Amino acid sequence: MSEFKPGDVVRLKSGGPAMTVDEIEKKGTAVSVFCFWFDGAQLEDGEFAPASLAPTEPATPEVSVVQVASEIARERAQTEAKKTE
Repeated sequence: MSEFKPGDVVRLKSGGPAMTVDEIEKKGTAVSVFCFWFDGAQLEDGEFAPASLAPTEPATPEVSVVQVASEIARERAQTEAKKTE
């Protein structure tokens, strides 16, 4: 049938976001893999041929450079404040 199962994380072989397999449907000789993913805050879903998908690792949250720099600056300010106490 299909090498994928519900809960697997996949990506289109041509690229794109990580998607979660929701359901696999067989109609005659045709197999469809139904997936969902987020586009920002919007939940999207689609139907794909198994041959168009590849297993992938789950997406990790992205942390921006600004977030990291802000955290470093805050920690430095706290350290400096403790030195002057």
